[in-house]
Amino acid sequence: MRDIPGGGTTKILVEELGAREEVVFAVMFGSFLEGKGFHDIDVGIYVDRKAVKDEVDASAYADEVSGRLTKKAGVPVDIVVLNFAPMWLTRRALKGALLVDRDPILRAALRLASIDNTCMALKPCREPSMPN
Repeated sequence: MRDIPGGGTTKILVEELGAREEVVFAVMFGSFLEGKGFHDIDVGIYVDRKAVKDEVDASAYADEVSGRLTKKAGVPVDIVVLNFAPMWLTRRALKGALLVDRDPILRAALRLASIDNTCMALKPCREPSMPN
């Protein structure tokens, strides 16, 4: 995990996301962390399954949180609900800076699963045949 860049924007994200009990963990990732020009802040959130049951709930939740954070931070905030994100995106997000962490074991397990999934995707589709 990367260190969180200082500043008021990050503090707002930490406070706002930390106040939401359904947020299991949240990470900031993308161009904002890389110190390059950015047009939004990417935040991945893993949400308690009682709060977000499917992709439709996740989309509505992401829109609601994004709108609230964008208003508070004064810069566009793009939310990805990691519960339903593709593994390649989850892996990328989990390399970012930790904002909230209520379940480090779950976060670590998800990171390992995303790494394993990526490695499996890179293997050949079939095993090479063995000579007789």
